Amino acid sequence: MGDKDKKGGESSKSKTFNDLDEKYQWQEGMDPDHIFPDELQMIKELRAQIPELERESDKMIAVFLFARRHAMPEVLQLLQKYYEYKHQYGFHHHPTFTYHKELEKSQQETAIIQFKGQRDRHNRILRYYIMSQDRPSTRTVESVITMWFWQTAYMIETEPLSAWRNGIVICVDLAGMSLKNLDMSSKQKEITRAMQGVFPFRIRAMLACNGGLFLSAMISAAKLFLPKKLMSRVQVIKDNKSLHEIIPKETLMKASFGGDSLLTKDDYFAEIKATEAILFDKGIWQVPSPTSPSAGGPQFRAFDDKEDKKGKGKK
Repeated sequence: MGDKDKKGGESSKSKTFNDLDEKYQWQEGMDPDHIFPDELQMIKELRAQIPELERESDKMIAVFLFARRHAMPEVLQLLQKYYEYKHQYGFHHHPTFTYHKELEKSQQETAIIQFKGQRDRHNRILRYYIMSQDRPSTRTVESVITMWFWQTAYMIETEPLSAWRNGIVICVDLAGMSLKNLDMSSKQKEITRAMQGVFPFRIRAMLACNGGLFLSAMISAAKLFLPKKLMSRVQVIKDNKSLHEIIPKETLMKASFGGDSLLTKDDYFAEIKATEAILFDKGIWQVPSPTSPSAGGPQFRAFDDKEDKKGKGKK
């Protein structure tokens, strides 16, 4: 499989934009969810080591491969931590908006917005973070962890691997924020550690927009709990014109980023509910049983479900 680097991954002769090996680069004309033969072999090896993966799709495992750039020891560690947290927080299934009503409240309080299929000019998954709408003091570690489990499952179903390979870019809107929107507590540090060490999100850029007077305060606060690696990906955007060079204007939300899109947070939640209805209708996500250990709470594809011994849902 080629020369290995000291971390157990693949070495590259030249640096690629997404930091994945050249042989794992998606090309036009490929299926958006294309998985390379070497990746399928890695997925097979991971399934042999983690029993829970028997119920997961190849696509889901591929996302974890990208998160650690195919370095198998690190991918294994990430997956093990993911399932450790899943059991620790009592998730017999992944959470969903449909059957876990507190999830919507948590999402409102974190002010994160993401519309399906939106990309920057590098085919990276686009997310928004509206800091003035964030209410960190009202959320708990458990509520945020629940939200991250849902986001992992939801994004794997709604975003293609071609975009996952390139990672995530976050537009951070600092307009109108105040000190109440900042959280420098130990709770926030725990949340940040979980995001970095448990979930497969590759944040490739954080674009700080509309900073004004609070920009320096925000960056100073962020340094207290964000890893240095993530801080190195913060880019200060001086104006909308500079932002539009990174993200197409027609994609960006008009309200915060001077774009052409009229989509709002209400549209975001409507999209989530409509998408989940389709996932349940198609049987990709399963309606909870009243006798399930987590009935009335998080629901998704059960670990011990007897259905699909032949591998339904695997890509």
